[in-house]
Amino acid sequence: MNYAAATTPSNQTPCTNVPVHCTLCAPGLRGQPQTFWKYNLIHHMSIHHLTEMSELPSLDPALVFTTWITKREEVSMGIEPAKTEIHRTNHFKNLDSDGLEVIYQEYIAEEQRKRAISSVSQASHTSASRNPSPSKRGRAT
Repeated sequence: MNYAAATTPSNQTPCTNVPVHCTLCAPGLRGQPQTFWKYNLIHHMSIHHLTEMSELPSLDPALVFTTWITKREEVSMGIEPAKTEIHRTNHFKNLDSDGLEVIYQEYIAEEQRKRAISSVSQASHTSASRNPSPSKRGRAT
């Protein structure tokens, strides 16, 4: 499944609750990453990753950026801004999502750029593998 479009809120679909890979969990039996829904970050962390002092661990910046919910997204889903402020004051030491929003958008743009480069690289690698190398052509004749 491709959730790329769902990671950016719009007027028609303000919700960006998509599966996220946990960078702290060990991979599953078949090597697949553990996942949780974006809006369940705190729940996942509190169940699986609290420190001995019952604190949340330091999080990978990529995990923070991919799970951050902007004020604009919350407002578009009907959450009162005052409730967001109270929650962030109590849990995030007044981290201002407007400041994080700029960093987040830069992060998303960089990730999209990396994916585009990776796609081009994979396409080049795939098409190159269709033509056998000179040594393989020599063996085939």
